[in-house]
Amino acid sequence: MTFSSFIDFAQSILQQYSVIIGVAAIIFLLFASRKPKESFKFLLVLLTITALLYVVGVFRETVSTGTQNKDQMIYKTERLGE
Repeated sequence: MTFSSFIDFAQSILQQYSVIIGVAAIIFLLFASRKPKESFKFLLVLLTITALLYVVGVFRETVSTGTQNKDQMIYKTERLGE
C-alpha cells in the first residue's frame, strides 16, 4: 500500500460519501468551537489510528510480497530437484 493508493482511496471515499463527511465536518467544527481541548485530543486519536492503519497496511504488503517470493523460490527448487 503506497501513499498514492492511500490518497486515491481517501478521494474515492470522499466522492462517495461527500454529504455524510460534510455533515460530520460541520458537527466537528461546532464541537471544536465549544470544546477545543477535547476536540484536539479526539483529532490526535484519529490521526494516530490512521497512521497505525497505514503502517499495518504497508507491513502487510511487505509480508505478502516476501511470502510470495519465498513460495516461488520453493517451487523453483522443487522443480529443479525432480
